[in-house]
Amino acid sequence: MGILERTRSILRVDAVELVKGAEDPAAALQTLVEDLDDDLAELEEAAARAGRDSEHLLKEAREADARAAGALDKARDALRDGDERAARKQVEAHVDARARARRIGERAAARRRDARELEALVQPLAHRIDEVRSLGRAPLSGTGGDAGGDAEPAEPQERVEAILAKLEAELREEPDTAPGVPHAAAQKGGGD
Repeated sequence: MGILERTRSILRVDAVELVKGAEDPAAALQTLVEDLDDDLAELEEAAARAGRDSEHLLKEAREADARAAGALDKARDALRDGDERAARKQVEAHVDARARARRIGERAAARRRDARELEALVQPLAHRIDEVRSLGRAPLSGTGGDAGGDAEPAEPQERVEAILAKLEAELREEPDTAPGVPHAAAQKGGGD
C-alpha cells in the first residue's frame, strides 16, 4: 500500500532536514507543501476507497449469507418431501455459500482496517502540512516576526535557517510520536 507507507515516512522524516541544505529553502518549502498536499488528497481518497470497498464487500457477504440460508430452507423442504438427494445438494450449496460469505466478510474486515488506518493518518499529515506551511509564512526579512525570541537575522536565508532550527528543536522533543498520533504504548491498550 504505497500511500500508507509514504505517509508514515513523511510523518517520521524531519521536514527541516529536507529543506535545510537546499539552495533556495523557500522554494524547497513550497515544493514540499505542494507534494504534501497531493499526498493528503491521495490519502483521503485511498481511505474513502477502502471504506467503499468494505461496504461493498459487506453487502456481498450478506447476499452470500442469504443464499446460504435459502439453500438450507430448500434442503429442509426436500427432506420433508422425501428427496434426500436434493436435500444433500442444497446442504452442499449452503456450506459453499457460508464459506463464501465468511471469506468475503474477512476481506471486508481487512478493507475496513485499511480504511481506519488510512483515516488515522489524515489528521497527522494535515498537521504536518500546517507545520511546514507555517515555515513558509514566517517573515523572511529582518522586519517583523519572531523566531522564538532570538534577535532577528537580517538576511532572508538566515531567517529561514533560524525558523528551520527552531522547528528542528521542537521535533527533537518528541521523536517517537507524530503530531496527533498517540505513542505506540498508549495505542496497545485499546482497539477494535
